[in-house]
Amino acid sequence: MKKILMLLLCSFVLLSCNNTKVTDLKYKNDSEIYVFKDDKPFDGEAWSDDGKTFKFVVDNGVLRKVEFYSEDGSLFYITTKRHDYYYNEKGMAISESEARQLNESAYNSVQAHRSIFKSIISSYPYN
Repeated sequence: MKKILMLLLCSFVLLSCNNTKVTDLKYKNDSEIYVFKDDKPFDGEAWSDDGKTFKFVVDNGVLRKVEFYSEDGSLFYITTKRHDYYYNEKGMAISESEARQLNESAYNSVQAHRSIFKSIISSYPYN
């Protein structure tokens, strides 16, 4: 039992140490949004400072999507370069108006964080 607890604790520590925050990265706006960490193209996920509200998904230095989560931890919204998607608590795609009716708090959070997302990108330019 002690070995299992130690293994779980070590796994948790390792996972929590690898969480990159969106504010740890640098960005370059061009035809794509390029993402860098330590002056190298970043690859992986970067989370909001609270580690649960939203995450950036980056592939080979290019921001591919931003995912927003509701307070219960379920996926609520995804934005990509060309599309926006809302989801209900069962993971089914819904319209923006349905999303607003379903969870106005999460909808308002998405709207507020969209501007935060834009300010993060512009506040941390890559030079």
